[in-house]
Amino acid sequence: MPSTNPAELLLLLIVMQQSLALPAWLMCARLGIAPAVPAWHWAAASAFAAASVGAAYFSQDPWYSHGLCNMLAPGIFLTLRLGLQTLFRAPRHDGENLVVIVLSVGLSLGGGLAQAPDAWYVWVSSVLSAYCLWRCAQVVGPLVRQELGPPASYVVVTPLRAVALLFLLRFAAAVAWPEGFGVPLRRDTPANVAVLAFLMTFGLMVHLSLGLAVALRLMARLRQLSRLDSLTGLPNRRAADELLVQLIDARDQLGQPASVLAVDVDHFKRVNDQHGHLVGDRALVHLGHLLQAAVRGGDVVARVGGEELLVLMPNTRLPEAAELAERLRQRVEQHPLRVGPLEVPLTVSIGLAELQGRDGLHDWVDRADGALYRAKHLGRNRVEQQALETPA
Repeated sequence: MPSTNPAELLLLLIVMQQSLALPAWLMCARLGIAPAVPAWHWAAASAFAAASVGAAYFSQDPWYSHGLCNMLAPGIFLTLRLGLQTLFRAPRHDGENLVVIVLSVGLSLGGGLAQAPDAWYVWVSSVLSAYCLWRCAQVVGPLVRQELGPPASYVVVTPLRAVALLFLLRFAAAVAWPEGFGVPLRRDTPANVAVLAFLMTFGLMVHLSLGLAVALRLMARLRQLSRLDSLTGLPNRRAADELLVQLIDARDQLGQPASVLAVDVDHFKRVNDQHGHLVGDRALVHLGHLLQAAVRGGDVVARVGGEELLVLMPNTRLPEAAELAERLRQRVEQHPLRVGPLEVPLTVSIGLAELQGRDGLHDWVDRADGALYRAKHLGRNRVEQQALETPA
């Protein structure tokens, strides 16, 4: 049995590595562990990698083991890039990808017809692969940073840029020393062994970073869902409390005012009793849409339980909050819920309170609730405000 040199052993290990990654990504897509379309792209990237490196290892024909191997290499990083762009909803740049494919196939086949030296294929694949990886990091990096934060962006982007730099170094080395770095990968040279060792290491890092990106995105999505009301899509009680604390901190640190509205649907039980709970749910969704459309850009509408909502208003004094509350009350009264031929009139009672000097979270909201109960007691469909405390 012929012995296997270190370069061939590394080639075989890379083929095995990528052959394992292929079914792993397909299984992730099948089981819903990762979003299906990105996982399919990464499975395709693993297939390209296994085919490219497999051509170098298994084929005895010089062109297949070297020319085909390098021609397929950019396809690995194109499909990898498409998967990341799909995951983070980045522009696809299909025209740019098509140019890379045409250049890779055309220059490789042209080199074969012209009997170009071995280094030619290394030059072409190294430049195109580095371009694909660097552009992927350039396009996806800001989106990852925006959605998951700088640490996650660093984890995703760093392996891509590292492999891109490796290919640029390989290109430069193949230009300066074609006899060492421009030869087929299965040839046992120190340069090839070093390149293959780096490729195997960074290939593993790329797959790990992709898996981590999927996990971090899932965790971020779960955190987001845990702060949203499942019926209306508005922030829930947990999210509202966090925002209220932020407004209190802004008062303490910057002296910024803030006000809150406690909004409650009048006679909501009657709506459920007369029209059913499905219509009652539609009424809450309708109310959420009305309030969101009427508040200002920095205001937040949250559902904090049953038919009660809060409107958080940063940088807002009591008179301005009262004007907004009255506009909201009128808007709800003027826009009844319509479900087919059914028209369900809705009104709300609103209590408002401005954040005062000694208010904590519960003090502030309790004063708004007290004003809301007063509006209910005085006949509903009205706005009441809790009087500002008198300084001692």
